Amino acid sequence: MQIRRLALTVLVSLAVSVPLAAQEQLDSRGEFTVGREMMDRFREETRLVLAYMSSRHYDGKSLDDIASTDLLGAYMRELDYSKLFFTKSDVEMVEARFGDTLKGEYLVKGNLYPAFEIFRLYRQRALDRLGWVFTRLQGDFDFAGDDTYRVDRKKLPWPTDLSEADSLWERRLKFEMLQEVLDDEKLEVARERLVRRYERMERFLRNIEPHEVQEMFLNSFTGLYDPHSNFYSVESSEDFNIQISNSLQGIGAVLTDEDGYCTLRELMPGGPAELSGQLNPGDRIVAVAQGSGEAVDVVDMKLARVVKMIRGPKGSEVRLTVLPAGEAGRHVVSLIRDEIRLTEKLARATLMEVPASESGAPVLVGVIDLPSFYGGMAGAEASSTARDIEELLIKLQAMGVEGIVLDLRRNGGGLLNESVRLTGLFIDKGPVVQVKHLNGRIRTDSDEDPRTVYNGPLVVLVSRNSASASEITAGALQALGRAVVVGDRTTHGKGTVQQPVPLNELRTFSNPFRQEQPLGMIKITVQRFYLPDGASTQKEGVHSDIVLPSINELLPIGEADLDHALPWDTIAPASWRVDQVLSTNTARVTPALLDTLRERSEERLATLDEFAYLKAQIARFAEKDALKGIILNF
Repeated sequence: MQIRRLALTVLVSLAVSVPLAAQEQLDSRGEFTVGREMMDRFREETRLVLAYMSSRHYDGKSLDDIASTDLLGAYMRELDYSKLFFTKSDVEMVEARFGDTLKGEYLVKGNLYPAFEIFRLYRQRALDRLGWVFTRLQGDFDFAGDDTYRVDRKKLPWPTDLSEADSLWERRLKFEMLQEVLDDEKLEVARERLVRRYERMERFLRNIEPHEVQEMFLNSFTGLYDPHSNFYSVESSEDFNIQISNSLQGIGAVLTDEDGYCTLRELMPGGPAELSGQLNPGDRIVAVAQGSGEAVDVVDMKLARVVKMIRGPKGSEVRLTVLPAGEAGRHVVSLIRDEIRLTEKLARATLMEVPASESGAPVLVGVIDLPSFYGGMAGAEASSTARDIEELLIKLQAMGVEGIVLDLRRNGGGLLNESVRLTGLFIDKGPVVQVKHLNGRIRTDSDEDPRTVYNGPLVVLVSRNSASASEITAGALQALGRAVVVGDRTTHGKGTVQQPVPLNELRTFSNPFRQEQPLGMIKITVQRFYLPDGASTQKEGVHSDIVLPSINELLPIGEADLDHALPWDTIAPASWRVDQVLSTNTARVTPALLDTLRERSEERLATLDEFAYLKAQIARFAEKDALKGIILNF
């Protein structure tokens, strides 16, 4: 899982407490002590990432095209996203120290010394500030003045000096105290809660590991090419693979950190944890043992490390020492690890009765919710998007549905081949997506299966959160005249293709006889995709046929809002014939039908109380959002 926005995470969410005990990578002064083996790994990974980005990224930029000051600035913003710890003089000092030497003296050699030096400065500034915060929280606050605080500081300048930073933090603490008091907390309770929050932040800062610093720096570099190219350390690669396959091997539990205890937040249905009957949400894990091995105390241990200890090969044993929720004493639970299906991202269907507009008889509509495009290993029992939705479509039609709604509003993308296969369930044969490579070659991915699993009326629901593969499905069905797209004005606008490349493969290719330690992986943008009509979805997204009012229009959540997003463009349309794509008995979307649907939608928007309320809420949000600064007067 990519490490993003470190400062924002530790200041706002602070959901995971990090141990004071697990500090074997820090010396007595709190500095990193990285072993030679890890340093060699970092050096090789850095060189490979720089070389691969410069030679294989779609944009064609080389390292020479990246300004050192841009990279230094991006890294400092990654560390201090809200610009709360560094000052303008810190930024100037870093640029003066490394601006001329960063690439030639360090990066081309794989040397991350500047990254660790800048992080050391950041952590010192943050720890110094936390000491100031703890002292300040013991004093009184005046909530009667005209001060304001701006939460979103991304586009604001760094504090000029320490005095300006003190003023900024004075207002920040007032804001946080007011947030707690307005939630009906007493002032002293609010003060204690803030102290605990910043204590957790301090533990977090003291226990950031070297690979996390490396990951943040290299992602600052890849982010200068585009928002979707990322580096994953060895420690993070496993989480990336789990997200794609929707499965892992473990005990089937969602874990969180609560005051230094690894705590069971949720048990996954059918997993070893639930089937044991010995574990419940709220139980705290205090020790972990592998099989008959010795138990390791995990109190105050970093959550990611505990999770890694609990995960393991299918069929292996893990023993958990547990403090039951709300009870005294502890007991040991032995579990056999199994493959866990992550069902929250799988397709699911609902049968709904919708009142007909012209008669009293309700219409049966099947709503298919698809949160992601997923797929696993090949096999008869393997789950995939197209296979699961085909099964749902068959069942819904057997129940007599007269229409299907495919809900992609929460779908951020996934496997492109599954998007092509899914689109093919609704058409006979035809183009789904055009893919343009770095060398200019264009490939058309088509549905070659003449079967149409469902040929009735089809609506695709989208939002600004619908991205990547979901935009391909929605855009293709729209361009081919098969579906009506309904929702936000446009979708997210991610029209690029990323390729995950294990760095071990790059190293082995260059020297197949070397036996080295495992390396991380890089996810790099190598292609762009286009709809059958030649339009790119990049930045522009897919435009809805029927637009509904949405607060998303006011939020910076689209591709166009991301730094260094690639531009929109077009290519020549793919070749197809309507009678080949859609058979005569397949429901088609015609201009006349769209005109009728838009007219009826506009009538509902103008007359229904629900839409009047929604529009009022959106207007209220727009008014509040325009203020930016929050008044710190009780």
